[in-house]
Amino acid sequence: VDPTSGSLPLLQYTLTELWQRQQEHQLKLSTYMQLGGVTGTLQQRADTVYAALTPDQQHTAKHIFLSLTQLGEGAEDTRRRITQDSLLSAQHPEVQVVAVVKQLADANLVVTDERTSEGGERSAIVDVAHEALIRNWPKLRQWLDENRDLLRQQRKIEQAAEEWSQQPQKQQKRYLLEGRQLSDAQSFRKQHSANLPLSEQAEGYVVKSLSHRHRNLIKLTVAGLVIPLALANYAGIQAATSFRLSPHWELVYAYDPDTNPIGTRPLVKALREINEANRSLRRISLPGADLRGADLSDANLSSADLSSAV
Repeated sequence: VDPTSGSLPLLQYTLTELWQRQQEHQLKLSTYMQLGGVTGTLQQRADTVYAALTPDQQHTAKHIFLSLTQLGEGAEDTRRRITQDSLLSAQHPEVQVVAVVKQLADANLVVTDERTSEGGERSAIVDVAHEALIRNWPKLRQWLDENRDLLRQQRKIEQAAEEWSQQPQKQQKRYLLEGRQLSDAQSFRKQHSANLPLSEQAEGYVVKSLSHRHRNLIKLTVAGLVIPLALANYAGIQAATSFRLSPHWELVYAYDPDTNPIGTRPLVKALREINEANRSLRRISLPGADLRGADLSDANLSSADLSSAV
């Protein structure tokens, strides 16, 4: 075996499997052939373990393996050690992630460890057991090829969220997303969260960035109100209305059917307040929302996304 080819981990895994399946204290060639040889052993094991999972667990397992892969930029993909908490999302709750990680660890496909921060906090660390799995498991290679560009977008948002979270609270506003970056993150969150969900930390980061942008727009609007004295009273009323409606707009903007579904009563109240103030509701996005009891009489809903809404 060429030690520079990455085959040694495969050989190690194959020998372990042969040893566990020895017959009459002998390693049989027939067993070796059944395992599929050096390259086939790990593939076969991964396929068997994956097939034994429920559909929801398979979805989480895919999420785990993609997260544990460091995308190669002009080089081969490699392993990526991450905290178990970073795997949590609305689509992959803690109970499910913990259960699937345990099953994969029991099957010797991933390994877990514990890390203690400087503050004494402990966190579970997850890593692939064999980097050869990333290079030689066809199913994982297919997942990576199908999602490579989207994974890069996801990692970019996650990296920005991690940098933001490490800043002192007074400095965090400076690290929020703005402009094109925020628009791209919002688009990614809405279009791809089902298959490539953002972590809970990154999800909160995007929501805070959206809220911050909306507040800034209101402040800019108020600051730029240089109007004749005859319109001053009207402008003051509009500014006050904007501030009063700000939390309602933030609630509407934060709605997401998968990651942040909002109850009927607060959502209906927010829409009623906005509509009664004669504010346009065009281009709002509330797919699948429960809007029973909402009075949207005469509301401007042009280009609004209310697909599957009740």
